[in-house]
Amino acid sequence: MRSSFKNERLSSPVEWLIPLALGVASFFALVGPLALNPENLAWIISSDTKLSYLGWAFFGNSPWSIPLGLNPDAGMEISTSIVYTDSIPLLAFLFKVFTPALPKSFQYLGIWTMLCLVLQALLAWLFMGLITQAKWQRFFCTALFVFWPPLMIRLGLHVGLSSQFLILAALYLNLRQTNAYRWLAWTLVLSISLLVQFYIFAMVFGLWISNVLDSSLLSKKISLKNCAVELSSIAIVLAILFWLIGYLAIPAEAASGGPFGMGKMNVLSPFDAQHYSYVLPSFLSSTEQINGVPLTSFEGFNYLGLGVIGLIPFAIYAYFSKPKIITKNLIISHLFLALFCLFCVFFSILKPIGLGSLSFDIVLPWWLDYIGPIFRNNARFFWPAAYALVFLLIYCVYKGFSTRTSFFIFLCVNGDVDSSSLL
Repeated sequence: MRSSFKNERLSSPVEWLIPLALGVASFFALVGPLALNPENLAWIISSDTKLSYLGWAFFGNSPWSIPLGLNPDAGMEISTSIVYTDSIPLLAFLFKVFTPALPKSFQYLGIWTMLCLVLQALLAWLFMGLITQAKWQRFFCTALFVFWPPLMIRLGLHVGLSSQFLILAALYLNLRQTNAYRWLAWTLVLSISLLVQFYIFAMVFGLWISNVLDSSLLSKKISLKNCAVELSSIAIVLAILFWLIGYLAIPAEAASGGPFGMGKMNVLSPFDAQHYSYVLPSFLSSTEQINGVPLTSFEGFNYLGLGVIGLIPFAIYAYFSKPKIITKNLIISHLFLALFCLFCVFFSILKPIGLGSLSFDIVLPWWLDYIGPIFRNNARFFWPAAYALVFLLIYCVYKGFSTRTSFFIFLCVNGDVDSSSLL
């Protein structure tokens, strides 16, 4: 089974200036230029970002060790590894080499934040190229991924979780037509995600397994022999990297910081603006709590945005006008990807399952008792499904309407002022 996405081709260098400009402009609009000053610590105001900086500050001035990620000079409870302070190990290792030449108060978190937005725009542009090569359509669709509320509220607050471009990269590798350099591409994306943030890595890892199953069992792009080679070789690379970065510095149970479901998502959260919209109201109650933490708090925020919500009725109409084309291209040919996205949605709403003010408790499988506390903020796992949903909506509109009509629809959904309160 093969999907009928656009043939991949390299865009001209000039075309890539469009998403590059969008990414840079979004950074200056949402964060501001002061964060780019490597000696400016005043913009670091959230507790998570402060912890990320402190982790780097101690790590950068400590001697090298084996494993490389150990951070013995840090304070109590954070003197384990650089990964447990969410200090972007990828950049921590890079800049530690140059520590003697760096200013005393050097920080790279602002640089990484800008890089995240630029790469988010570039990957979304590449992602949308699977649907259309029309520049203006790609631009407006790319903007939906860049100005996505659950990404914007992380900027400056949780730098590691701003790295959602890696999820887009993994989804692109799932949906692209060519199978060239797949081992190298997946090894690179998985390794970078492991060097950035563990939640992001877990999502990318699941998307990789989905792609392996789709490519070997459905589309037959790779043989079962090559499938086994890829799984074993990449697993070995990741295991070595996992140890080298310092993830094994503490026992798995010690990585838990609260009960599973502490940061879960309400079923209605994708439509709940939580005061981040001038148009839609906040309608979820924050009375349901675990250990005193509201379940519809910051972590459960997964509002799709008015632009994406505005696509839904058009996509539904388009789907029923051409159900066979859309189902065959996106669902049947990428069945394991669809199943993983459904799993992400289900995982993100546990437990208990909240539907507005209603609550439903269910019996969970035994393995959640072990891995659940590690992913206590499980609402984050909605992100791969949400990005896949946005792609699906855009694809339906593009397939169901003429080029001119779809362009007008994409223009209109980008013209709302829904997210301006986030600036």
